[in-house]
Amino acid sequence: MTNAVIISCAAIAVVAVANIAGQKSDTGDKATPPSDTAQHYGETYTETDKTCRFDFLNVGQGDSTLITTPNGSSVLVDTGTAASRDYLTKHLENNTDGEIELLILTHPHSDHIGGAQKVLEKFEVKYIVMPDVVSTTTQFEKLCDAIAKEKEEGCVLYSAEPGDIYEIDGCTLRMTGPWEIDEEELNNCSASFMFTYGSFDALFTGDSEKKAEKLMLFNAGDLDCELYKVAHHGADTSSCEEMVNAMTPQISVVSCGKDNSYGHPSTEIVQRLNNAGSAVFVTSEVGTVTVTTDGEGYSVITER
Repeated sequence: MTNAVIISCAAIAVVAVANIAGQKSDTGDKATPPSDTAQHYGETYTETDKTCRFDFLNVGQGDSTLITTPNGSSVLVDTGTAASRDYLTKHLENNTDGEIELLILTHPHSDHIGGAQKVLEKFEVKYIVMPDVVSTTTQFEKLCDAIAKEKEEGCVLYSAEPGDIYEIDGCTLRMTGPWEIDEEELNNCSASFMFTYGSFDALFTGDSEKKAEKLMLFNAGDLDCELYKVAHHGADTSSCEEMVNAMTPQISVVSCGKDNSYGHPSTEIVQRLNNAGSAVFVTSEVGTVTVTTDGEGYSVITER
């Protein structure tokens, strides 16, 4: 059965967020403006106070995205590697009010949960969503201990269940996976979701590979989106042709490390996305990627 979880954010102060022109919000001085080398793309949205922002952080060979809702609440998707945790926490200190409304950990691989323990220690996390899978790594065990402590302080933990819906500040987060749990294939157990603000849809699928993608295609309903967080760092095990054809994204973001040993992103996958009409941004090449939308149009800034 589909559950609708309404997360109340009325008490959270609006945080300062740099808008697409690099100006600071009137609500404070926390925002980090784009650097002098920033590049701007696709300025098609209306500059209002009610914008939603996606920061795809340059955490090396890992994944972490900070979503800032129109009213300033923070949704953090994955936490990068242990090596990038100081960078992550600094970004959160500069771009949140010290609270993470919702932390989504897509699956328990070290390049997605590496900074989670430190985030839980330094920030107030109200809700956590993660798939019902376990890992035998020491890092995961320490994360579980940190989550248990956070729960004692009032944090609520939800299992990632397809069909569940979370409503946050006028945005909707609809879980699209995982549809099967197999702890021998943790990538395919990734928590996946569609994040919607107005008519702007962003799809996150963790490290889901073709098997999980095909289950989503069959079970998860409409996957058409404007923004796609490219699965599994752009590996050729993911973003199958049927999935790309169903999504038809305008913007695709790959998070990976420079000169990584995996060959990410795959040239084939980048070409497939380009052929579908998507602009592809790779963090190892352009640094942190920020997408801002008013719920209809969007703009993209890259760090360099």
